[in-house]
Formats: sequence, structure tokens, C-alpha cells
Amino acid sequence: MKFLIDTNILLPLEPVVPQGITPDASAAMELARLVSESRNQLLVHPLVSADIANDDEEDRRRIREHILAKYAKLPDPPAIAPHSI
Repeated sequence: MKFLIDTNILLPLEPVVPQGITPDASAAMELARLVSESRNQLLVHPLVSADIANDDEEDRRRIREHILAKYAKLPDPPAIAPHSI
């Protein structure tokens, strides 16, 4: 089974500074652990990279872009209406 995650899960799952370890991080870690233990897969939508690219802090953005590369991207995602982005 494949689980699609967005930035709201990815960022707490992959903190890049100590302050990034938020209360959401525990839930994100539990999700990732359960998906892994059940031999399922986490996927990210290709537009997550655009979301990360909007980060004004260059070092943090570069780290997150690097981390993002380890996640498989959802192939052929459905189009998103322009007003919902």
C-alpha cells in the first residue's frame, strides 16, 4: 500500500534544526514507523518540491531539498486546480 504525504507531514518527519522537533514530529515518526514495519511505502506529491522551494532561508531549503530526494514521488498525479494551490 502507498501513503501520500504532504509538507505538513514531511517537515515534522524531517526536522533540520532542534526547534523543528515539534509535537507533530512524534505523530509523523509513528506514521513513518508503521508504514515501514508493514512494508508499505511513503510517497510525496511532486509539488512538495515547489512548496520547499518557497522557503526563504537558503540553508534550510537546500537541506530539505536534499532530504526530499529520498522519498518516491507520486507518479502521474492528478492535476490540481489553480485556485487550490
